[in-house]
Amino acid sequence: MPTPSSMEITPANRAKIIALLREGTCPICGRQGLTCPLLHIAKAHGIPHREFKKASGVGMRRGFISPELCLQKREAALRNKCAERILQTPRSTPDIRQVGQLKPVVRVNADGTTTNYRSVSEAARQNGVTKNAISNCLRGVAKTCAGCRWEYK
Repeated sequence: MPTPSSMEITPANRAKIIALLREGTCPICGRQGLTCPLLHIAKAHGIPHREFKKASGVGMRRGFISPELCLQKREAALRNKCAERILQTPRSTPDIRQVGQLKPVVRVNADGTTTNYRSVSEAARQNGVTKNAISNCLRGVAKTCAGCRWEYK
């Protein structure tokens, strides 16, 4: 078999080109161990997939995927790998509450009496104010809401 660098990309050499591609070898430069040789040909040698396909007679039905599909598969694998890494990373802050878990709040009146509520939502409903108004007090944006101070329990 001739060396890949001396091989012409023609339909006459189609069987040799297919054999090299199946081995993961570039038929132009001879680089081995390629997962997607057609992608390598497109990027390293500047030959678009369609032109290489026309010149060599190698088509998609022979078991080779297009460079675009190869890139999509690589990107999907990378996304999955990142997602796994994120899921495996332990949370650094132990006080993060679960979704739907309530955080109790306390209303402190001007005379010092307190009223406990299970959540900001419950406090807003019972006092006739919005959740945002109470939340602003809890975060220190506003001093009072409905004439009272608010604190987390």
